[in-house]
This record gives sequence, structure tokens and C-alpha cells, in this order.
Amino acid sequence: MRQLKRAFTDNHNPLLDRLNIDSSYKIEGVVVSQNWIGYDNVHSPEVPVIRSEHLIAKINSTESLRSTMEWLQNREYLPKKGEHFTLVDEDPITIGNWTLKMHAIELSNSENFFPL
Repeated sequence: MRQLKRAFTDNHNPLLDRLNIDSSYKIEGVVVSQNWIGYDNVHSPEVPVIRSEHLIAKINSTESLRSTMEWLQNREYLPKKGEHFTLVDEDPITIGNWTLKMHAIELSNSENFFPL
């Protein structure tokens, strides 16, 4: 997806010709999964990774594809610390000279997180 976006940004003519568009278009990419968004090492600031049901719900709830693109670009689908959850420090666990500092995630409400 990053290579495709880069080719578009670089005005790669074979791509633009194939899509029958010019560089005045806005293009964004997203990786969509049916059931799992993967480990953190597959994520990139340039390309959102989201579950299909969440993306479909967003597209169905908006008036324009552009607003969905901005929602993805701004990562508004992700929970925000202090708004949707808080981190709670747990008592550290010490074994010998080693101490593990624990944190728990406390949801700010009991509903599922699903921002549209």
C-alpha cells in the first residue's frame, strides 16, 4: 500500500493511466481484515489497518467517502487514552532483584468501543 501511495505521489504515469486519473485526485490506502488487525509490527503511520465491519459501518454512516478517508487518516477509529480508557498502575511484583511494573486498562464506559 505504501508503494502504491508513493507511485501516485510521484505521478507514476502507468499507474495514473491504468486508473484513468490524474494527480489532482486524492488517494489513500487502508488494509482491511475480516477478523484481526495483526500484531503491531504490521502497522504503519502511513496506512491504517482496520477490521472490515468497522470500515463498512463508517462508510454507511457518512455522506462522503472523503470524510471516511479523513477519519482513517486521523486515526479516529482508535481508542484515545483519557477519553475511552485509562491506564491504572498496579502494585509491582518483585522476585529477587527483578521488579515487574504492571498496568491495567480501565474502560471509561461499559459499551464496546466503536467510534464512527
